[in-house]
Amino acid sequence: MTTLCMKYGWSKNHHIAVGIPYWFNDFDIPGKENDHDGFANLYVFEKWQAIKETNTRPAVAFDIWYYFPTGDSDKKLGVDDGSIKVTTEISKAWKWFSLHINPGYTWGLDDAPDIGEFNAAILTKPHKTLWTAVEYNYCDKEDQGHSHDIVPGIIWKFAKDWSFKLGAPINVDSTFTDRDRVGIIVKLFHKW
Repeated sequence: MTTLCMKYGWSKNHHIAVGIPYWFNDFDIPGKENDHDGFANLYVFEKWQAIKETNTRPAVAFDIWYYFPTGDSDKKLGVDDGSIKVTTEISKAWKWFSLHINPGYTWGLDDAPDIGEFNAAILTKPHKTLWTAVEYNYCDKEDQGHSHDIVPGIIWKFAKDWSFKLGAPINVDSTFTDRDRVGIIVKLFHKW
């Protein structure tokens, strides 16, 4: 999967984002074969930073997302119906590390499934340009199953306003029939 995500700060403590995911499927498991690629569910979201971080309290932000019905479930490229998602981001940073907690819930419209999500991460800063990270991800998809993943990784801040993230999602437990045991995440970020 490749996603182009663009964010724009339209007001103090607010920004809007648009995401364009393009998925590549190529798997052959007993009884199923899929070799399709294409656009999945395009999305837009509004982020509101409700509480700014201080020395004693974490930052808190809320997002509301809308996923357009642009997927194709027959080709495993998202879902055919839209969804509305709400997420919360709670973050606290200290000199050498930071903690992040991100719960979320998606209400599927029409035949799209409801999805519960939880993400937690610890980032350490052994060097000013090279950070380490460990994430935990939980996903529960209505009538389809659940999964637990651990994602060790690194973040390299190689230039001003640029970063490169590399991680390896490792599936610890899953009841999904279509899943990867180990994957790779690559993220290139630039702040304009």
